[in-house]
Amino acid sequence: MFSEYLAKTLKITTVGYYERISESAVQYAERLLSAKYKKNAHALAWKLVYAYKDHGFVIDHEEALRLFSDSLIKYETDEYHLAEKVHQLVEEFDIWLQILKKRRVSWIMGQFNLEGIYISSLDK
Repeated sequence: MFSEYLAKTLKITTVGYYERISESAVQYAERLLSAKYKKNAHALAWKLVYAYKDHGFVIDHEEALRLFSDSLIKYETDEYHLAEKVHQLVEEFDIWLQILKKRRVSWIMGQFNLEGIYISSLDK
């Protein structure tokens, strides 16, 4: 019964589209990682794309050390503290927008057209 429902409602082209997006993400990650991790760049890229299914999942310091190495992970540096301050500022700005305007700050992928209407990559 479930397979019949899926066959009627889910387009195979949609499944293919999302799989191509995931494979593209693996390729980009592999290119970025290949300079530092020549032998296991593909495995790391695959894990980052497929093992962490949600951008809301936090890869903390300990998890990053398990994935990468001490030489790559910058922790308790000036850059780290600056990034923390920027993140805190964005979060506080978002809270104020929610309170004052009932709006949220979102990190989105896509673009706005000339009329200011958001167009996702799926709308093209």
